[in-house]
Amino acid sequence: MSIDTLYVREPDVASVKLKSISPSQHWYNKACAYKFILSNCPGVAKLPASPRAEIGTIAHKMLQWSASRRSIGVSLADAESKFDELLAQRESALASSPLTASIANLSKSCDVFLKRRHAAIANSERQASPQPPINGSKIKKVYTEESLTSPDGLVSGTMDSVYINGEEIHVVDKKTGSACESGKIKESYREQLFLYAGLIDECLGQMPARLSLIDGDGRRHDVPFDPCFVRANYQSAKEWILSVREEVESNPTHLEDLAEPKPQNCNYCQFRPTCKPYWKASRLNSAGFPSDFASTVATVENLKLATLINFAGFDSRLSFRVMSTCLKSHPVLTEIKQGDKLIISNVDLVGRLLEPTVQSVVFKDLR
Repeated sequence: MSIDTLYVREPDVASVKLKSISPSQHWYNKACAYKFILSNCPGVAKLPASPRAEIGTIAHKMLQWSASRRSIGVSLADAESKFDELLAQRESALASSPLTASIANLSKSCDVFLKRRHAAIANSERQASPQPPINGSKIKKVYTEESLTSPDGLVSGTMDSVYINGEEIHVVDKKTGSACESGKIKESYREQLFLYAGLIDECLGQMPARLSLIDGDGRRHDVPFDPCFVRANYQSAKEWILSVREEVESNPTHLEDLAEPKPQNCNYCQFRPTCKPYWKASRLNSAGFPSDFASTVATVENLKLATLINFAGFDSRLSFRVMSTCLKSHPVLTEIKQGDKLIISNVDLVGRLLEPTVQSVVFKDLR
């Protein structure tokens, strides 16, 4: 079992080839261009997807499977069986990696497992619906998991469902959780749909007539939009990626200056272990930042029931305790010695003891 993914090295940003914009990620990437750069950098140590995100991936696979059975339909029993099959496959893959072993039992590690499971199954049920007959010049078509890439390659995305009915196009994106925040559609979801609309407008030469979200409870939320704004927003997104590409090519030694380390940007970022600006900002002002910890090892005590790691310098009063039964989830600890640098993500501080959580990942910092 390789633990290479648990080593943090200097990112080779000079070799970065920035890929296209993803509509589902652009809202977060434009908030921190350095995150976008790291996400395209080979060999970068990163945190695994959260248990919620893992269930979301299974939910999307359920939609693809359901769409493939449109002509024969999907019963409740069929959907339940398929979800459990996909869950078992994903849990097996998670258990085989030292990076994800601690969250492998998704029914326990995901705090909203039952709700998300119910939503995924409910969204996959369908009555048999053979291809609708041609009515005059109008043909109704439904495309599921439809992928499009702009002619210049700058924007590429996959839409959950695209309905073409006569001369109208309707884009639907399905979420496993809530679509709203404080009574309003989440801005990241609005941006995602606007970029899908711009992509369809450019590739098909027609602006969608309707954009909708379906949340985890099956509620539909129509997202109003102005075609002129959508086109301007789409062009702005392209200009953004071109400007970042230019920065990478012209100023590769100062790309950390593009980082925007703020709690709202960092809390769900998978690239925190590698990001030096994040560590500096979170040390200076820890309020609101994730519960991550980085320090130098002073001593390692292998006790009967646990391994206790004590830290040096400013952190000399703190210790990290991992019970012996949990050591297999953190294999990098088997080679840790005095003077090594550790990064522990998603850890609990109880008094002077750092305690691992179900989402904790321990990295060895080689920088």
